[in-house]
Amino acid sequence: MLRCQSCGRESPDGFAFCGACGAALAPEEIRLIVERHGGTVEKFIGDAARAVFGIPLAHEDDALRAVRAVAEIRERLTALGEELAVPLSFRTGVNTGDAWARELLDSLSA
Repeated sequence: MLRCQSCGRESPDGFAFCGACGAALAPEEIRLIVERHGGTVEKFIGDAARAVFGIPLAHEDDALRAVRAVAEIRERLTALGEELAVPLSFRTGVNTGDAWARELLDSLSA
């Protein structure tokens, strides 16, 4: 079962939209993909998601894990568009580096 980020109600697996409020359920799938690759979704911002890898536990291959998660998310969004017969457009990006991570850690500890 997938839990809707908007209303909190559960919808059966395979549903693209919440049966109660109609909100898209894709963010929940994005969370599962990110976690499967060892990351954590830090926040959803409208229809965008920001995930972190290597916090709080760093791995030698965190950048590779992030890229693999993005590749899987892109595949899933493409498939979702085909399932719904709706052309989806989306962008993905990966930022790396100690400065960005340090800034994020400072904001989490505040």
